[in-house]
Amino acid sequence: MLVLLQSSDPNHLANMAESMELRGDTVHTAATLPELQDLALTLQADGHVMDLSPESIAWWQAHQAANPAARAVFLTPRENLGQAIGQYPGVSLLPMPGTAMAIRCLLTPNPAEDPVCTLGDYQLLELEALGRRTHIFRALQRSINRPVTLRLLNQELELDQAAVESFLDDARAKAAVTHDRVGTVYQALEDHGSIFYTAEAMDGPSLADLVSKASKLDARQVLEISRTLISALAHLESRHLACAAIEARHIHLSGSQKIPRLANQATRGKFATGHHASLLQHSLQAILPLLDPSDPNAATTTTWLHGIIQAPTASLELTTLLADIRDKTTELDAPAQS
Repeated sequence: MLVLLQSSDPNHLANMAESMELRGDTVHTAATLPELQDLALTLQADGHVMDLSPESIAWWQAHQAANPAARAVFLTPRENLGQAIGQYPGVSLLPMPGTAMAIRCLLTPNPAEDPVCTLGDYQLLELEALGRRTHIFRALQRSINRPVTLRLLNQELELDQAAVESFLDDARAKAAVTHDRVGTVYQALEDHGSIFYTAEAMDGPSLADLVSKASKLDARQVLEISRTLISALAHLESRHLACAAIEARHIHLSGSQKIPRLANQATRGKFATGHHASLLQHSLQAILPLLDPSDPNAATTTTWLHGIIQAPTASLELTTLLADIRDKTTELDAPAQS
């Protein structure tokens, strides 16, 4: 692929060009937008990467009208990313300084069939999310045809040993989780200087998806999700593993049986007594709005969950709550079994 790359940061320009050329792309660099425009007059580039500005957007719209097959990625400071997404819908945006592999996947028409969009045994299919320290891809482990989530350390951190160790410590913490309702971490690897780890791809809609569609769940489903949360957090607590906040987007309803499963939120860090109970209270607050108020068991289920949410954190024992919620679920199932 022939790429025109513009950045006002000379170090960033050199690093991005080197990284893309290592994987076989031909890259021409420019320090300013007028320089990139001059290159575009003489070179029929496949991809264009440039600093985001009203001028660069205006130029690109005119250029693309005459070159519809060409693609572009715009780079913006991380603190401006949210505003830029709202201001320029449909435009491919990355936070500065960007990561060459993310740029490449956005520039290629079909990453799934592009041999450059690979890391070791993994074919990158789509850039899914931008983390503070990572880029998150949907990918395929080619040797066994296994869908995975691939988390790639941002390129600017690859030479920061403390950042690399922190990233790998997170992967090790996640790999230590052996709970059937929590996503599995597979491998942590390095390829051409890129540092990444892969994890189970969560199937089924997330609770955030349900919220966006104004969907509701019956009391049995809400209790089953709550039981899964309590069980998973009790598992982490028993292994003295720290955990990041579990949001609605981390909880999926998997398969035809809609089994609740959690994206792996174990993380490096000091284990703190009571932290997992606090995380549970936070997670239950996100689940309760999904409860269908017309369900005949909605009132009792809401009262019980509110009791957990409002209780002093120090008074909550996860193993006790797990036994309690099993009893609650049995009570709900009893009429159907009689």
